[in-house]
Amino acid sequence: AKHASVVLMSNYMPVRRARAHNEPGGMPLGVNDDCTRSPALFPNDPIRAELEAIAVAACVYDQLWFGTYMSGGVGFTQYASATYTDNILEDFCYKGDEIAVDMFGERCAAEHSMENIEKLIRAENDYCLTQYDAYPTVAESHFGGSVRACCQSAGCATAVVSATGCAQCGLNGWGLAQLLHYGTIGRLGFYGY
Repeated sequence: AKHASVVLMSNYMPVRRARAHNEPGGMPLGVNDDCTRSPALFPNDPIRAELEAIAVAACVYDQLWFGTYMSGGVGFTQYASATYTDNILEDFCYKGDEIAVDMFGERCAAEHSMENIEKLIRAENDYCLTQYDAYPTVAESHFGGSVRACCQSAGCATAVVSATGCAQCGLNGWGLAQLLHYGTIGRLGFYGY
């Protein structure tokens, strides 16, 4: 509480989710992204900046806020650690960028259309799911369907954002990738969900 009164970075959260003012869960994603150094150090590598922002967000939101504050530390942290403990997500995101550039010639050249989003998602989704099938250690490292669905969706959203340059299209791509994962595998996580 002492530090929360000094560092005012977070928005007020919904009353049912907030234990106090300035909760980590209320920190805007833009602030999280601005806290990373990759955009300044590597301005020509937007994927590296994205991966660094994902790692910081996993620590702050999933491990600190959700894993500790909200659930009392019952094991959600293993899901977040998959974003920064190996190079699988890195491979998915760089491959998504490569697919986007191969399809449209350069970054941010694609029209913002559902057809383009679907085409990109299907190509990246096929790549990600093939990696899980072809290499058992990839599936073992990302134990649990929800970890796989999240990392695969991040790769798909990367492909869409690289091609279109539009964050809203990337968000739509993330959701479509979740649906494709569910349709292909039959579930997103444990217990059939």
